[in-house]
Amino acid sequence: MSQTVPEVEAVERKPILFLALLGLGVSTLYVLSMLSVTDGHFVPQVSDLYLIAQYAKGFAEGHPFQYNPGEAPTTGATSLLHTLFLAVAHLVGFRGEGLIAFAILSGGCFAFLTALEVYRAGRIVSGSGRIAKLAAALVILNGPLAWSFHYGADIALVLFLSAWLFRAWLQGNFLLPACLLALTRPESLALVAALGAWCVWDERQRSGKWSVRPRWFAPALVALLLPLAFRFITGSAANTSFSQKLLSANWGFYSAAVFSIDYWTDILRGVLLGFYPASQRLGFGGGSASLSR
Repeated sequence: MSQTVPEVEAVERKPILFLALLGLGVSTLYVLSMLSVTDGHFVPQVSDLYLIAQYAKGFAEGHPFQYNPGEAPTTGATSLLHTLFLAVAHLVGFRGEGLIAFAILSGGCFAFLTALEVYRAGRIVSGSGRIAKLAAALVILNGPLAWSFHYGADIALVLFLSAWLFRAWLQGNFLLPACLLALTRPESLALVAALGAWCVWDERQRSGKWSVRPRWFAPALVALLLPLAFRFITGSAANTSFSQKLLSANWGFYSAAVFSIDYWTDILRGVLLGFYPASQRLGFGGGSASLSR
């Protein structure tokens, strides 16, 4: 006998409630641990959040892209969408430490929403509710991800939009999350452009002819227009913390290339082949093992 609509809805609510309670537990533990060592204050784990909050305050007070009123406009924060998100919070009353608290606590909400998207994607890919629930639970219980969601900067929003994008892509309609992700991080251009190219190739495989639909590349267009808008408003297309952290900007092209080659060589040897570089410390004794398993 097939399940009735109320029974199906009850089955669907169970994993959502489970993920909500699991996420609430992790967020509560994280926030209480932080408050216990900061004398009850919401303090960012990285100073970048203070800078982002200052730019968000500028947006809310009517002087966007200005760190202080009257100063020359600068691009400032890496993520436009996240800065606007905090600007709305400032506008409705979250000020000072309250804005920092909002950024941290909203990260806990993004953790739950991300896990929910992972659960939905898992159901599509595996067809199993148990596997999907396990995948979503691992997102919440992962230590580095828990820190990423709760330290207050834009990565929580990026993780949520990325999970939403993956689920939407599986269902064949990724336009909205891809455009939002393009507004959130500049490096998302590579991802959304690749998705557009994949759609062209997939259409070629299915229909036997080349076809390009503008909506497939709308997110890439958004990602391209964003630095142009920054250039027009502030005089610099990429004067962000992202550009300042580029290896080529700090070390020069050739030194950055050498470091990158060395890094990815270690990744290939260590992760894919099981070998580790000679500089890898092994155990408490600090020994090393060149190309050892």
